[in-house]
Amino acid sequence: PGGWVYMYPMDGHAGDAGVYRNHGILRGNTSATKDRFGRPNQALHFDGVSSYVEIPYAKVPDLAPEVFTFTAWVYIDQYYSGEAWDPVKTYQYAPVFSKTNGGDQFQYRFTFTDKGFYFDGGKEKQSRGVFYSSGVTVPLQK
Repeated sequence: PGGWVYMYPMDGHAGDAGVYRNHGILRGNTSATKDRFGRPNQALHFDGVSSYVEIPYAKVPDLAPEVFTFTAWVYIDQYYSGEAWDPVKTYQYAPVFSKTNGGDQFQYRFTFTDKGFYFDGGKEKQSRGVFYSSGVTVPLQK
């Protein structure tokens, strides 16, 4: 991780393995669990309701908004059923990450759905993001 600015392996906790050590905080019902290889306490389990990792705001470094990459291994127990996501035409989704100021404005959000995956940003219920289907879905419980 020496070349990474921030790196959160989510290996049972929310520590930053990058150069700035901007450690995250586990919130809600977040717990350590086994990873995709079956190793105990090497991943995080989110309950889909109250759990998330909060990454504290850091002024340094001041990165350009187009300079970021997210990589994640995701295991979905079940999709959340809620309001229809009009661009996706589905009620089934599982949020993976978002960046927000705590209100209904969010800078970006990445979500899996039963029809593909979705990336967007803007004001809640008014955003128009990019939906990628291309037959790519995350099978439940795999």
